[in-house]
Amino acid sequence: MPKNSSLDNSVIAATTPYTTSEVSKASNVNSSSSIEANTGSAAAEQNSSATTSDDETHWGRNIFLFFIIVIIAKWILNRRRKILLAEARAAHRLELLTKYRDENIVKKILARVIWIGETKEQLLDSLHSPEDIDVKAFKSKTQETWKYERTGKNRYALRVVLDDDIVVSYDDKR
Repeated sequence: MPKNSSLDNSVIAATTPYTTSEVSKASNVNSSSSIEANTGSAAAEQNSSATTSDDETHWGRNIFLFFIIVIIAKWILNRRRKILLAEARAAHRLELLTKYRDENIVKKILARVIWIGETKEQLLDSLHSPEDIDVKAFKSKTQETWKYERTGKNRYALRVVLDDDIVVSYDDKR
């Protein structure tokens, strides 16, 4: 029900021995305290919504920090993997250098290059074991055809022919 402040003041003035100014002061105090009460409840609501907002911000911050930690951990593990790979390559290179004692041969093997005159052992170090080997035995020599990277039935992208364990030809269709 709407309140008319002038009517309320006249009713209060008629029933009490106070002056009109005292009555209006009292009504202002009552209305201001009700405003303060409303403001207090609004502040409490704001406080609770601020708490909710802070909780959401807290969770958001935690999720953000979690992802940052995961990214840093992945970077560290990737870096460690790269270091281990580099160490393994260096060890393999050193092993090949002690085995063949020639820098040019080691460079070719590490680059996976095939050349005429390459030995069977060098080919194994370079390309590893073939998928298939055809062997032909003649009176004076043995011929092997090493086949790599199968593309179909008896079709290979790379064929290397060895006579008495030395590369004499190759067919590279890669």
